[in-house]
Amino acid sequence: MPVLGAFVAVALVVGLGHAAATARPQVSASPEAPPIVAPHERETNDNGDAVREGRDYAFQGRINGKPIHWSCSNSIPVAIEGKVPAGAAAALEFVVDRLAAASNLPLTIEPGTALRDDGNGAIRIRYVDEGEPAYGMKVSGSVVGKGGPTYSSSGVIQSGRVIVRNDMDPTTPTGQQVLMHEIGHALGLDHSQEGLREVMTPTSPHDAKPVLGPGDRVALAAVGC
Repeated sequence: MPVLGAFVAVALVVGLGHAAATARPQVSASPEAPPIVAPHERETNDNGDAVREGRDYAFQGRINGKPIHWSCSNSIPVAIEGKVPAGAAAALEFVVDRLAAASNLPLTIEPGTALRDDGNGAIRIRYVDEGEPAYGMKVSGSVVGKGGPTYSSSGVIQSGRVIVRNDMDPTTPTGQQVLMHEIGHALGLDHSQEGLREVMTPTSPHDAKPVLGPGDRVALAAVGC
């Protein structure tokens, strides 16, 4: 039986005319556990320090000491199901291209109608109204997105599910950053610490951009091929 991974929510907090995307992790890497990826000599954070697990990046889970991960043997379809907002297809292409380049995972964009009914082996995405249930999740109030994986007892991810509130304009950098963040969860990533220039940081500024940070890149390489 597959294990249901944590579906991490992203909330939108509005104040003084600005918006920040704030996520609260349900699962994070144990601070006592040794890092799966050694500090990367060529990747440094804004302070000039080598990136480190538990600060600059984290994983959704581990099995036998290794991060959960997708198989490299088969292509991984990524598809938007249901109603596709204007600009969402282009945003998905942009986001998937960058995630695939950083991870070397065999991600391929497919039409939603091409997926298996059970969604196994694929990352399924839906843009939803506030409070509308999809994939056993819903977003309401300040929450603008959720995402996460299911994985086997051996730690191989079997499927990923993402929902994004449909008022998150996919033609904007913030809308694209939210999409990239949630797909990152479906790939097995959790949150970095607060206040870092990472896509996977818990809080995004109003001018957030879909640009991978050094911790994002190291984590994606670790769960990649």
